[in-house]
Amino acid sequence: MKATIPLLVFLLLSVGAAAQDVLVKRNGDEIKAKVLTITPSEITYLLPVNPQDSAATPAAEHTIARRDVFMVKYENGVKEVFEDQGTSQGTGEMKTVAYEPEAKPVAVRKENQAEMFQRGKFDATNYYHGYTGAATGTLIVSLLSPVFGLIPAIACSAAPPAPQTLHFPSYEHYKDGSYQMGYRQQAHRMKAGRVWRNWGIGLGVNVALIVLVTR
Repeated sequence: MKATIPLLVFLLLSVGAAAQDVLVKRNGDEIKAKVLTITPSEITYLLPVNPQDSAATPAAEHTIARRDVFMVKYENGVKEVFEDQGTSQGTGEMKTVAYEPEAKPVAVRKENQAEMFQRGKFDATNYYHGYTGAATGTLIVSLLSPVFGLIPAIACSAAPPAPQTLHFPSYEHYKDGSYQMGYRQQAHRMKAGRVWRNWGIGLGVNVALIVLVTR
């Protein structure tokens, strides 16, 4: 079973390295990380584990002023561009001004609640990334023990996403109750799906290790 420890470390490093976004600063510098939350004033991100660090130090959480970031390139190919919506001195609120590739626009009327609800679900599919912490925690515990992994899996999948992790792409749409309900519902479904997928990965790895050891 001693051989399982390097294998688990390798799997954890691989998971951390695979999920990367890129923050492009206004001075041209790039930060390869995993974006956790975006607020009107700052962006919180997780730097990946350094593969050369033999101690396998956990990824560190950092923040950067949103006005210092020109664009975020997400791992799914979406690019989010920011612009100061205030005065020429740059004292206003930072808002998203473009998405690429842009989604096909949906005809939105305030009185059409069904359309706003579907728009909320669609936007959550593209812009919600707040499941990372819950999914990663479930994966780590499940790799050590799938039985104990059921505890965070059940708890995390049942709990709705925290408000600070939702990252609504449009503050105007956020004010619409139907849109917000659709977004939150889809985000919860995505979080639960990712959590249970990672629990399944932990279970599969343990089954494979048992088969290898008992041969």
